Amino acid sequence: MRLFRRRRRVAAQDPYVPRHSGWAQAAVPPPPDPAVRLGFADGTELELAATHPSAVALKTVADVIARDLT
Repeated sequence: MRLFRRRRRVAAQDPYVPRHSGWAQAAVPPPPDPAVRLGFADGTELELAATHPSAVALKTVADVIARDLT
């Protein structure tokens, strides 16, 4: 009398690939926001137009910092 029965191991098959992937959409980045938003410690926010000289300077500094981090 056998107490334990061993099952045959099923060989690994190809990874699962969904057959109906029509629901998936390609990721699209959000449109760039031309405005610059500044947030302060007291919770207030200020939005500058993209052509404002301070906004241009802040974007330039942010680009340099981001480039140095990578």
